[in-house]
Amino acid sequence: MKSKLAGIRSHCRDCIVFAFEGIEDKTIYFHWLRQINPGMKYEFLVCSGKAQVLEFRELLRRDLTGLRDSIFFFVDRDFDDLRGVEFGDDIFMTETYSIENQLVCHKVLEGIMNVDLHCHGEPECRRTVLRKFDELYDSFLSITEALNRRIFLARTLSIRNSKPFPDKIRLLANVELLHVSSTDLDPMQIVVLDREPTEQEVSAHEDAFKTLNRRDRYRGKFALLFFQRWLELLGEERNKPDSEIFKGLERKNTANGRLSLDSLAAKSVPPEGFKNFIDRIFSKLPATPEVSVI
Repeated sequence: MKSKLAGIRSHCRDCIVFAFEGIEDKTIYFHWLRQINPGMKYEFLVCSGKAQVLEFRELLRRDLTGLRDSIFFFVDRDFDDLRGVEFGDDIFMTETYSIENQLVCHKVLEGIMNVDLHCHGEPECRRTVLRKFDELYDSFLSITEALNRRIFLARTLSIRNSKPFPDKIRLLANVELLHVSSTDLDPMQIVVLDREPTEQEVSAHEDAFKTLNRRDRYRGKFALLFFQRWLELLGEERNKPDSEIFKGLERKNTANGRLSLDSLAAKSVPPEGFKNFIDRIFSKLPATPEVSVI
């Protein structure tokens, strides 16, 4: 990462650089940055996870060559915040578990219904769908509570996971258009840890886990898997001539519920804390900063 940064600096000494955890983060932050300041110029630097972002930041804090100037770091809060690393003006941490949590919300769903599902001019229909979304999303969060508890304990107790966390919705819950139910899998089969937390450890951290706001602080990638699957089903329902949910709505155009991360991000709104962070960065720049963008 230091070599990549040096390569950027060799072409543009004062270039602003934003370092992210992964390639998908870049997609969401791109849309947020464009909303805040469409004319801003910068370079992306994509790391390989949260640990590398934090380690890279610490390495640059000890660097005396000037590489650390005008570089800013972005990490997900997860269940372990900054892992004991010192906070600073050069790093942004999400208020939610991850940036994906920000995509699973009314604002994005409203945009999808208006643009992709052709429910424009039908406010009552949209309100009905939003109410159903709230009901099903809450059900999904209840069903995945045990999984989130295991991840929370693992991060709090520094227990490694033996396998990657699931990236298929069928492993988390059975999602239908009007109903969400649990799978037959045991949480221990889904979130596999190097060792099981003891009863004493579970009890000691239960109160802290219970205080978490589930929509904000449960694993964002799980929430996004639910959302994308339900949107797919909602799109299929919109195209049915005998749909009860969309009864009476015109069907001149085919609805599309299979939306990419890019499409969801484009309909999202950057959180206030992120806007303030970016505004602080650019308020300190010269009137015409020498920056570039690939």
